[in-house]
Amino acid sequence: MASIYMMAVFLILTCSKVPICAAMGFGVIVGLLQMNLPIATIPRYMLAEVRSIPLLAIPFFILAANVLEEMNIIRRIFDFINHLISPETSVNKSGKTEKVLEMPSR
Repeated sequence: MASIYMMAVFLILTCSKVPICAAMGFGVIVGLLQMNLPIATIPRYMLAEVRSIPLLAIPFFILAANVLEEMNIIRRIFDFINHLISPETSVNKSGKTEKVLEMPSR
């Protein structure tokens, strides 16, 4: 029965344009109150999940991708791979392919 209340609260809050994280949190609180569990169990379960290495890897992977994008390292990697695959052609800054005999200097 508590899961029905949790889903109902979540759907109502989501449809009323409350952020997803807040809607999930309020849904969990309603579910815990329906099961007569203390509210103090929420931080304990949250901390147990934060210590999970696979769950921590996801935001750090996204952070690393954003840092590489901002530093233009991804473009340099693709230029290097393009040069390794076809050393006779290169893509210039405007996106056009041009013939070259050596690695273009930046």
